Amino acid sequence: MSFTGALEILNDSRTFPVPARPPGQTEVEFSCLIQNCLRDLEDEDKYTREITAQIADPIDKWMALRTNMTGAERIQGGQHTLR
Repeated sequence: MSFTGALEILNDSRTFPVPARPPGQTEVEFSCLIQNCLRDLEDEDKYTREITAQIADPIDKWMALRTNMTGAERIQGGQHTLR
């Protein structure tokens, strides 16, 4: 997945309104509906966390590499990135 694609997913602001309970709907039916909505929210949360981890992982690895580099390696690495 590209960085742009990941940002599009993360910036996709979604709303999850609480469903209205129609007249005549039993407590059990309404409870099932709410449980389904909660499962959908859990799925969205899991998906968003996975995308966030995909974005953060390369950044964390790059920062760890830079932290472990000597001053000379940083200068040399910086020159390569400017080309």
